[in-house]
Amino acid sequence: MTLISVASFKLNIINEKLYEVLGGVYNELIELFDTDVFHYGGDEVNNHCYNVSKEFREHFEKEGKQGTEDDILELWKVFQDRVFE
Repeated sequence: MTLISVASFKLNIINEKLYEVLGGVYNELIELFDTDVFHYGGDEVNNHCYNVSKEFREHFEKEGKQGTEDDILELWKVFQDRVFE
């Protein structure tokens, strides 16, 4: 049996406010630690939670997508690119 967590602890990567909050957190962390390396995670995320949320299904539908694994990975890439900015 496979268990997929759909806990509320996942980031809502289609919520614009998230980028403002993460930007503040990441900027503060960079100021606190003298380093040129910053790993913000994402390599261990189970992206399948995004196609079970009504909000995400509506987002994919609006974008003309089905919420396939490729659609979810593309959305995750957009999130990572935006966080990196």
